[in-house]
Amino acid sequence: MPTYTIHITNHAVERFNERVRPALSPEAAGEELGRVALAGKVTKVPPPWHVNNCMELAPFYLEVADVLLPLRPHWTEPDVLVATTCIPRGSFSQDARRHRTARKQDAAATRRSRVR
Repeated sequence: MPTYTIHITNHAVERFNERVRPALSPEAAGEELGRVALAGKVTKVPPPWHVNNCMELAPFYLEVADVLLPLRPHWTEPDVLVATTCIPRGSFSQDARRHRTARKQDAAATRRSRVR
């Protein structure tokens, strides 16, 4: 695989701060995520735990232990990948969470209609 530069978005830092290191200040979380990313592995194949809980697959991933950064190619720089968010193992994406909630609500409504 070629060498890439990883650009970490503010959104990815916010999610890392919120989901992985909530005790850190936003600035410290950004610095730590930058250091953690250096130990990561870029791959095109998402880990199985992510595939089961996501609504959309990314073209690339930066995987560091139980933290996953979905990566998209930069729109003008072909050797730059952009980390769009931060997903820790065991969490759901917002889309997957909405889908799961809707499915549970539909199932509950079906059960209620059978009781009547």
